[in-house]
Amino acid sequence: MTKFGGHKQAAGLSLLTENIDAFAAAVNAYAKTACDEMPQMTFEIDRELRADELRLETVEQLALLEPFGAENQPPLFIIRNASITGLLPLSE
Repeated sequence: MTKFGGHKQAAGLSLLTENIDAFAAAVNAYAKTACDEMPQMTFEIDRELRADELRLETVEQLALLEPFGAENQPPLFIIRNASITGLLPLSE
């Protein structure tokens, strides 16, 4: 690498074009030895909702919590056994 850096949720780096294949091979070799199995992505659900709780008023209230980012994650909800049956166009 000719330079590297970034914040805790980023990995910025620069390397010469001729070193890309060697860099990729080294990263992949390290990944194979660093852990026994690939980590699984997990989610922490903030609240389970019922379909009848989905109202515009709720969305407007959630907007008061913005801006969302690294230190203020957006809330994550789950509605079990739900199916998407159609989509409405976004208003402009």
